[in-house]
Amino acid sequence: MYKLGSRSLNNLRDVDANLVKVVKRAIEISKQDFTVIEEKRSKEQCFINYGKGRTPNECVKKGVDPKYARPNEKKVTWVSTPLASKHATGRAVDIYPYPINRKDNDPKIRCN
Repeated sequence: MYKLGSRSLNNLRDVDANLVKVVKRAIEISKQDFTVIEEKRSKEQCFINYGKGRTPNECVKKGVDPKYARPNEKKVTWVSTPLASKHATGRAVDIYPYPINRKDNDPKIRCN
């Protein structure tokens, strides 16, 4: 049986209470240890993520400062508007198997 570490618990601090219960139950029954790496995102972090893979014009159309545009980077979100992500409201977390052996192209497991 696994337990959430201090990093994961800290990352769950601002997450929806029902989702926290789900994550805590998942670690209890999981055959694979995991860590919570992404939690509720700030408005700025949502804008940063939205800008990845988008041009300045695409950002401006959605109310995002063009300084966040990173058209040459890999797109990481497909939401219709930058604050539409469930991460913006604390209703989503991303987890990785633990120990983390993360590469840029490794898929995250999303819980929402």
